Amino acid sequence: MRLNQVFLEFLKVFATKEHPLILFLDDVHRADIATLTLLDFILRSKDLSHIYFILAYRKNEVDNQHPLLLLLSSVSKAIQSTQIELEPLKLEHIEDLICDTFSLRRRSLTRPFLEENSDNSSSVMGLAKLVIDKTAGNPFFVMMFLTSLYRDHLLYFNMDQSRWMWDLSQIQLRNVTDNVVTMMMERIKTLPAQTQDLLSM
Repeated sequence: MRLNQVFLEFLKVFATKEHPLILFLDDVHRADIATLTLLDFILRSKDLSHIYFILAYRKNEVDNQHPLLLLLSSVSKAIQSTQIELEPLKLEHIEDLICDTFSLRRRSLTRPFLEENSDNSSSVMGLAKLVIDKTAGNPFFVMMFLTSLYRDHLLYFNMDQSRWMWDLSQIQLRNVTDNVVTMMMERIKTLPAQTQDLLSM
């Protein structure tokens, strides 16, 4: 209990009216009981103000009896809180992401994501649909997949034409695992042997 109070006083140093504090805690469903107890103590404190907590957890990894959900249910009755459920990215979101990332212009409102003189093999719409099919809209997989396409030169900048290009037929052949660990292991295998040896220590 004394440690909880010390931590609370520590937060009060940084959370002030002139400089409000925002704390983002990811994967809180993995927190142990002691950490959740500390979090409960802080959230309920009447002495702490000018602080905003953002807690993120994976809904598919908790059930109704999970300590985190029990804590959130209890705390929500004592403080103001909002729950936002993040859904997978939709096709239009990925189209936006591709256009923004590669500085592609939107041609019109009716066909906003097709470049002038583009064909089906290089259209943003076509790439976005493939990304959706391969990743199911998972934001992490989307970024990993696009990064792997660039790394393997399936998505590249054509200096002569001054534009980004890709070949949908080749990208279609790429596989994407639905397991983050497998994906990371595959990425590690592309690193130099010396780097892999260091990571295995």
